[in-house]
Amino acid sequence: MINQEPQEIFLIHHGNQDYLQIAARCTQSAGNHVILIGNDAETGKLCTAYYDDALIDLPEYRDFEAQYVHLSSAPIEFELLCFKRYFYLYAIAKQRGLDHFWMIDSDATVLQNLTAITNDFLLPNHYCAGISTPRQSACNQEGFWWACSPHTSFWTMAGLEDFLSFLKNLYKGETRQLLDQKYEWHLQKNMPGGICDMTALFLWQKSKSNVYNFAKSHLDGLPFFDNNLNETGNVIDHEFAMVQNVMLKKVTHQNKMHWVHKSEGEQAIPVAALHFQGRAKACMATFERAQQLTYWTYAPHAFLQYATKRKNSLVRKIKKVIPIF
Repeated sequence: MINQEPQEIFLIHHGNQDYLQIAARCTQSAGNHVILIGNDAETGKLCTAYYDDALIDLPEYRDFEAQYVHLSSAPIEFELLCFKRYFYLYAIAKQRGLDHFWMIDSDATVLQNLTAITNDFLLPNHYCAGISTPRQSACNQEGFWWACSPHTSFWTMAGLEDFLSFLKNLYKGETRQLLDQKYEWHLQKNMPGGICDMTALFLWQKSKSNVYNFAKSHLDGLPFFDNNLNETGNVIDHEFAMVQNVMLKKVTHQNKMHWVHKSEGEQAIPVAALHFQGRAKACMATFERAQQLTYWTYAPHAFLQYATKRKNSLVRKIKKVIPIF
């Protein structure tokens, strides 16, 4: 019999930002067990368990860092932290004796208990992992949009071990040649980005049939796993209704469930997780209070943004006319 206990969801973040607490509270209150790995003991009190990242020895990560090659416009410290979380995940999951588990970013919220999708779909179908591969990464190979996102990801211990083994040879041989091609494309196009952990995830999973793509979960009859609230769709452009002016996916709360809405027709799809990426992060606190993403919920927020923008513009114009000493 499959264990029906709540799923353990790792939240790995170094810092104490407000949105970290929101991610922890929302995910824990949905019936999951949140395991925080970081340096914020206060947020750790909101979770099932807390691990101080300074006390975790990661010899395998030190080996990875020794062979790391920085091929990104982002700071090296940021990119290394992104890679480091997989080693933290492995160390603590192994310590807790887990054979499967989840991980979320600190700008993601899980809104359902994930036990059912784990036990009724992922494990019976023998998936070793589940990550999000949006349309542009899946289809636009010539553009080097090589990215799979782990912002809400499922892992088995075997799958994570396989990915960490892949990282050992990331900067060697044929894989290194692929990385150089992608980075050269960024330089030629003068585009920010480059090589990061999401690139590694893409190259690792592209030949595997046992890595599930959460970006298409709603197309498979499962709850919706949002790739990015700022985008009109996960794998199909303009698929979902957006909130006017705020330009985030519309999310409603009815019958104790969250729903996204198709842009055409009246179909509503239950939501498993949302990803408040980039500018959407500023909306997490309002969402936690209102439990919705609608025009009337966010009209005050949108007006404040507009007023602030106009104020800043006016201040810049005044400074041009009146010198400030």
